Amino acid sequence: MLRCLALLPALCLSSPALAHPHAFIDATIEVIFDDQGRAAELRIGWFYDELTTLMLIEDGGDDKDGDGAISAAELEALKGFDMDWGADFLGDTYAKMAGQPVALTMKPEDWTTEWKEGRLISHHTRRFVEPVEVGPDPLVILSYDPSYYVAYTIVGDPVLTGRTGCAARIFVPDIEGKYAELVSSLQEYTPDMNIEEVGFPNVGEELSEEVRITCAD
Repeated sequence: MLRCLALLPALCLSSPALAHPHAFIDATIEVIFDDQGRAAELRIGWFYDELTTLMLIEDGGDDKDGDGAISAAELEALKGFDMDWGADFLGDTYAKMAGQPVALTMKPEDWTTEWKEGRLISHHTRRFVEPVEVGPDPLVILSYDPSYYVAYTIVGDPVLTGRTGCAARIFVPDIEGKYAELVSSLQEYTPDMNIEEVGFPNVGEELSEEVRITCAD
């Protein structure tokens, strides 16, 4: 359902204009290590802002009694509302090591849906296609929507499960500085350019927060 909200900005990005977020999600991240001490899974939580929650509920007509809250019975219809991913949706969670992408499975697993204090909350698991050896060089987990229609904020302390001797640090970019850089780069575009051919900045990645995980040898 959330992906339907992103259709407009995806179309807007066909012209050289800088996107800005319309929906906001607080994200939690847990890294789960296997019995060999390798990063094997990510457990990801998405806490939707109240306005986006309201839009999603109104769009689906999920608040049947109109009381502004979602009952246990009404929640049944919402379960998995954001887990039906199309082929063009890559999950808004990415991993890198030494600047290179680390592959995650494409479909969410073990998902849950909750309602709390006027917000929809979902959790899901993504597995690493190949478990990752983590040492002093950080495993980097990024949360972002490439179109920047949705802005993700990593909240709480990242959780590391199944291994000791590891640390996780949240890195928050200089949003104003990055925005200025993007605006400057976009000034190089002209109306006659084919954006698909010359490429468009990955606004979401440029402005994304990330978790950097390191482990002792």
